[in-house]
Amino acid sequence: MGSRLMPWLRLCRIGNVFTAFADVWMGYAVASGWLTIWDAGRWRAWGLLTVASGSLYTAGMVWNDYFDAELDREERPERPIPSGAISREAARRLGLLLLVVGNMAAWGAGAVTTGAARWLPGTIALVLSAVILAYDGGLKRTAAGPIAMGACRSLNVLLGMSLIEGGLSQWHAGHGTIAAGLGLYVAGITILARSEVEHRGRAGPAIGLIVMLAGIAVLSQMDRGVPESLRSGFRPEWAWWGLLALLVFPVFRRGLAAVLDPRPERIRAVVGLAILTVIVLDASVALVWRGQLAGISILALLAPAYGITRVVPPT
Repeated sequence: MGSRLMPWLRLCRIGNVFTAFADVWMGYAVASGWLTIWDAGRWRAWGLLTVASGSLYTAGMVWNDYFDAELDREERPERPIPSGAISREAARRLGLLLLVVGNMAAWGAGAVTTGAARWLPGTIALVLSAVILAYDGGLKRTAAGPIAMGACRSLNVLLGMSLIEGGLSQWHAGHGTIAAGLGLYVAGITILARSEVEHRGRAGPAIGLIVMLAGIAVLSQMDRGVPESLRSGFRPEWAWWGLLALLVFPVFRRGLAAVLDPRPERIRAVVGLAILTVIVLDASVALVWRGQLAGISILALLAPAYGITRVVPPT
């Protein structure tokens, strides 16, 4: 059973799905507050958003390998489709199923919620699905590729924020800044990953690292335009920056090593670590906005993500 299941887990990059969960949990915490034991309605909505996010993320991974099947026969023959472990048609069926489940769960989250724009989660999921297919279907080979991938991450964060009580009228600049910062960080990861196959020497890893740093800089501005009434747990003090620097430092240390020596294995290692660090960034934002319980709950996703990526390759 394990040997038959492993190719499917590799196709879905199952360890990385926890970074998608972290995005949507953070977005939900920032916009709607964290969960309470006695509020069953909020738990249902949160659970459906989690299913939507995870399904759409894994759909993106599956469609990536579907469209890249011929290219992978030369560059990544160990992947499930070129290795023959999974047929291209089976991958297509799974990709379609995951897109349908993701969109149904998003519309369901809106349906079980009161006081929010019920149409918003489903609409964001539809847009996210379109961007996923556009990216996997060809945009990733263009200069717009990193932008599209960053947009997918931003939309995932906005999916978590979509159930804010009062709807769009209650969104503030800080919400958009958070989504943009995470999106820019992931765009940088994408540039870094592309440099592995494009063989651009030091330029590719250097540009990717700079864009990732720009994403962190944008996140640092997430308190701008937020009313005082929403800042109950929002205290961007030196301690938060110290924690963030401590946790993110290994990514940039390895990134610098990849710039100085851009071998594929070095780039692959820093990309895998940078993807997992998305969970750290999400947890840090949630900690500042909503306190320790939200931050620790999201950071806990790092354990299964790290454990699974030790067995199932993250790229």
